[in-house]
Amino acid sequence: MKEYNWMVELFKKHLSDITEERLFMERLATLKNYNVNDLLIIVRALCKLDTIEDKTKLFMARGELVSLYDKNANYYHNPSDYNEGVLNCTELGKRNEYNHLLFFIPDNNKELVRLLWTYKEQNCLKYVKSEDKGITISVADSQLDKFEQMITNIGFNLVRVERYNNTTNNTLIDYTTLSLPFKPFDYQIEDANKIVRLKRALLGHDMGVGKSLISILVGESIDTPKLVICPESLRLNWRKEILQANDKADVQILYSNEEYHSSKEWTITGYKTASKFVEQLKEFNCIFVDEAHNCKAVNNWGGASSQRAKNIIELAENAEYCYLLTGTPLPSRNKDLYNILKMLKCSAIDFTNKWAFKNYADKFCDPVVTNFGVDYSGSSNTDELHSLLQKVMIRRLKKDVLPNLKKQRLFIPIEPKLSAAYKDIEKRVYYPKDGDTYMGLAMTGRKLLGEFKIDAAIELADSMLNADRSVVIVTNFIETATKLKHHYGDKAVEIRGGMTDKKKQEAIDNFQSKKAPICILNMQAGGVGVTLTAAFNMIMLDYDWTPAINIQTEDRICRTGQDECCNIYYIYCENSIFDNIFVRLISRKSAIISEVVDAEENAYNLESIKEENSTFIDELKSEIKNNKPKTTRSKKTANE
Repeated sequence: MKEYNWMVELFKKHLSDITEERLFMERLATLKNYNVNDLLIIVRALCKLDTIEDKTKLFMARGELVSLYDKNANYYHNPSDYNEGVLNCTELGKRNEYNHLLFFIPDNNKELVRLLWTYKEQNCLKYVKSEDKGITISVADSQLDKFEQMITNIGFNLVRVERYNNTTNNTLIDYTTLSLPFKPFDYQIEDANKIVRLKRALLGHDMGVGKSLISILVGESIDTPKLVICPESLRLNWRKEILQANDKADVQILYSNEEYHSSKEWTITGYKTASKFVEQLKEFNCIFVDEAHNCKAVNNWGGASSQRAKNIIELAENAEYCYLLTGTPLPSRNKDLYNILKMLKCSAIDFTNKWAFKNYADKFCDPVVTNFGVDYSGSSNTDELHSLLQKVMIRRLKKDVLPNLKKQRLFIPIEPKLSAAYKDIEKRVYYPKDGDTYMGLAMTGRKLLGEFKIDAAIELADSMLNADRSVVIVTNFIETATKLKHHYGDKAVEIRGGMTDKKKQEAIDNFQSKKAPICILNMQAGGVGVTLTAAFNMIMLDYDWTPAINIQTEDRICRTGQDECCNIYYIYCENSIFDNIFVRLISRKSAIISEVVDAEENAYNLESIKEENSTFIDELKSEIKNNKPKTTRSKKTANE
């Protein structure tokens, strides 16, 4: 009884509704016997008090009694039996180095400290630290429910930090009011409906499942200027798809060599340009980050490993609405999810804590101490990490929503600054010089166009490498292949003319075993008889005269042993006569395997279909006849 003497004196002084002191003392004495019924009577009597002199001791007594009662009654009591406490237990809004939430009670009473430590044994908290100004309590996320009930039982007010609210009242636009030439798939409408109700989300669909269309539907539903950040090679493609959905939309592309400008509806810019105008772009409250896995690199201090990633993360954190797009949302290393979760403002991670990355990496990256520091390239507790991501991610696999699709052609327009030499070639197509032939001019023009596309091909391939994907880059020209090989070095193997069978097979084996993630393929040397199924992505830098040869080259990755749908990326210069003719020819062949996805990407026809047996030269003659510019120059016709 000695340890309860202070309670006895307190109760004797303030429990006026218990008139018989002996009866009260007897009830109090039963504490050691854990008499549930008597404890309940005492607890309810205590909770009727409105004013007392020693509030802390009363809370202690109440907590002690309720704790004993709960232990025996299995929490069957009604929380409404207890009055609201006077002292606050306030969440500090930060975490410690172990990623535990911190709470503070402005009282350092020893009895209260002792009581809190007893609750630690019940797994309600992690640690109790008593200081001059009060008590700091650390609590793991998994203990929050028990901790909240504990605070209620003791009688304190629990004051929680306002959590980031990721929901919004936005509703999806009626797609029939848009200018879409096709009806979106049901799953695209369903996913857009989910995303538009979130301020931040990760759209992790497989390539070619329709991420851009879903994003455009969401963007058209939010009444604020939108910013799209994407690889430079995809800027024109985004513009094409936005205008296809809304042909009246104000769409502007911001280039790095321009003065800053923006649209009141849609502004599109590349990663490099976004870094240049990062401060100005903070005016946008709604941003879409395409190929968001390009921002994954993080160092051991939790900082972005590149200035580009740092700037994009800064823009994402600044915006009210942020939507990330990537076909590979679940990387092979958990470390690569940190920046993604940061942009999504994942509430389970306190990114304001200077130890945020260490706490994250210690838990999810299976740290290994080496002679050079800590290696965080491993993975641990991956299921728990993915469960955090699932709260803000929507993902569809192509095999689930488009099970019959085996090959998909995606035409990527670019608009390079054409050289004077190329412009001269196009001019001579209409007004040839002596000795010019259509085939000769087209061959020279095609070679020059290939040089213009190298940067776009590298950027597109790098995005695939960042997603841990292998890729085949196809060209017809030795000079182009040499530049690509020089850029990628040992990361790439080459299959070109003049190789011995042994060397060619060695290159194929290195690619198929993924020792090298890139294969630079010469169409003539490797267009037939070669298996490159380690990749399901192919970039066509330039094309053959005959569409059937291009399709035959595509089958280097689309053949027996390939268990993924293949993505064939045709990069073409939108401001070029030759490339537009090539795309028309290839599009017709593409139509026979068409399955509409994201604006009929698989069968994207720039013009109406003509006769199947039409050749490149026939198309070129037709182009000259129908679109020859007016001039006073004398008329000549090039030789066949």
